[in-house]
Amino acid sequence: MYERVYLFLLFSAVNNAGEPAFISMAGANRHLIIEDIMAAETVIKSCPVMVCDKGIPLKIAAAALKYGKSLDCRTLFNPSPKLEFVPDDVYVNTDVLVLNKEEGESLTSIAACDFEGVKNIILELHKRGTSHVVLTLGSEGAISSEMTLEHKSELSV
Repeated sequence: MYERVYLFLLFSAVNNAGEPAFISMAGANRHLIIEDIMAAETVIKSCPVMVCDKGIPLKIAAAALKYGKSLDCRTLFNPSPKLEFVPDDVYVNTDVLVLNKEEGESLTSIAACDFEGVKNIILELHKRGTSHVVLTLGSEGAISSEMTLEHKSELSV
């Protein structure tokens, strides 16, 4: 009998425009299943934050985030590379959503051409259930926004 071993290589760098540039081994995690994540329960419980990104299939990332929340972990999701759709349960099970403005535009269909657009993207992501949004703006930095339950009820008015 053999033990399943998964390898995921990711190198992160920043290009001349200040945008993240990722080098990864495509498909390294394509056989990852939720049972593999559940088998790591002890490790997950010992970590202060569970991080998921699109390096694994979205269906598995969604299940992993839900599982992490069930273990009382703080969860972080980065929907990179760019997606046009993320299931509602991903937003609800993500404590911190980290994405760039192009990904924010793609997920919300809101243009980030000025501060008002950036603000509207962040508000829309909060409405979908994520309490903390970090929107990176390339060489212009990033905006971090946290919305408490009290603030969320004001959004639904």
